[in-house]
Amino acid sequence: MVCKKILGEPNTQQYRSLYFRALKKLYILSQFVVITHIFFFAIMNRGLSSGITHPSPELEPDQVVEILLEALQNNDDNNEGLKTVYRFVSPNIRPYTGSFDQFVTFMRRASYSILINHRYSEVSPVQVRSTAANQRVVVYGERAQMGVYTFILTLQKGNEFDGCWMTEFVSIDWVAGLN
Repeated sequence: MVCKKILGEPNTQQYRSLYFRALKKLYILSQFVVITHIFFFAIMNRGLSSGITHPSPELEPDQVVEILLEALQNNDDNNEGLKTVYRFVSPNIRPYTGSFDQFVTFMRRASYSILINHRYSEVSPVQVRSTAANQRVVVYGERAQMGVYTFILTLQKGNEFDGCWMTEFVSIDWVAGLN
C-alpha cells in the first residue's frame, strides 16, 4: 500500500530502476568498507615473524593460529607456508587430509584459497575449553576477497605431539568475492 501511495500503480521499470540504484549504493558502500579495512589493518597488522614452523608444547592456541596465518600469508612458490600449516595438522585428521600434495590441492580450492597469500587478517579472542580451542578469523584476500573462518584446535595427548595445540578443523563460516 505504501508503495502505491509513493509510486502510484506498480511499474516494473520503476522497481528495476530503484533496485539497481539501491544495489549501486550498496556496492559503493561495501567498497568503502573494504578500503577502510585495508587501510586500517595495513597499519595495524601485526606479524609474529617468529620463524616457528613446527608444533611445540610451549605454544598457546592463539599463538598457533597466528603462526598459521603468517605462514599462509607468506606462502611462496615452494609452498613453505603450506608446509608449516601441514605440520600443524592434528594426527587425528591426517588420514583425511592425505599427503602434502593432496593437502595443497585441497587448500587451493576456492573457499580456502583466500587464506593463501592473503593481505591481512583480523582475529577474535581465542576460546579455550579444556583440551579444545577455537578462534574466529576474518581474512582479506589478494583480489577483494573476504573469508570468515574458525580455527578449531585440540591439545594433543599420548602421541608424538603430546602437549601441543594442533589444527583439528578450519570451518568456512562465510566467503565473498570468489570468481
